[in-house]
Amino acid sequence: MELIKIQKIVTLIAPYSLTVSLLYLLGFWGAFNINILEYIALTDVVKHALNPLVFSVLLLCLSTFIGSSLLPKNVMEVLPPGGGAHLLVAKYSRFSFSLIVILLFVAVIYFLLFSDSENRWYQAGFLAVLIIPLVIGESEFIKDEIPNRMLRFSIVYIMVSTILLSYGWGVNKAIDIKADQSIIIINDKKIQKSYIGRAGGYLFLWNNSLKEVEVVQSGEVKNLRFTIPEKKPVFNWFSEQNKT
Repeated sequence: MELIKIQKIVTLIAPYSLTVSLLYLLGFWGAFNINILEYIALTDVVKHALNPLVFSVLLLCLSTFIGSSLLPKNVMEVLPPGGGAHLLVAKYSRFSFSLIVILLFVAVIYFLLFSDSENRWYQAGFLAVLIIPLVIGESEFIKDEIPNRMLRFSIVYIMVSTILLSYGWGVNKAIDIKADQSIIIINDKKIQKSYIGRAGGYLFLWNNSLKEVEVVQSGEVKNLRFTIPEKKPVFNWFSEQNKT
């Protein structure tokens, strides 16, 4: 029985990983008007998306499990069915809760259909993530595979959230590259362009001044070097110039 459960989970990992990776790559390369599937095979999709996705997914997992640990172990013990449902405060709470959900849904539709912001996909995905708990509930459909209620909810929440956010993560990464002012050195020549990536035997560079992508054959590049910008903290309270 345990072996069957493991086999069911394994059979879902491959298509799920492919879906998440494909959404990320479409978001990232699509921001440069590049169809990445013209340069890489479908079997290479996960390999190309794995590295940039790892940090975002790990951060999502950490925040989810921290949030789950702060919730009551059993909501039904805290809020028994019908307990105080007739009270005015309960009716007001249900109305407020429903209103918030409707506003979130409207905000998601607005960002997707009416916003011209380049990172609207991440904004819409972030808001959609807030609605996920209402949709998945306690995820009873995999109760046999994962008996623990909180663990089951956390896993499903992370998986659904990752799908909703992966395209936006890709777009956000592209936005960072477009704003990058670093210099790259190709064949010992300094070039004021940002490195996008390598795919299908080609090197992709972003020219921020012309707002265009330059494609170079990898065979033409004998050496490639990057200048790494100085890392600075958000609040530079302890720098030498602030010391008295």
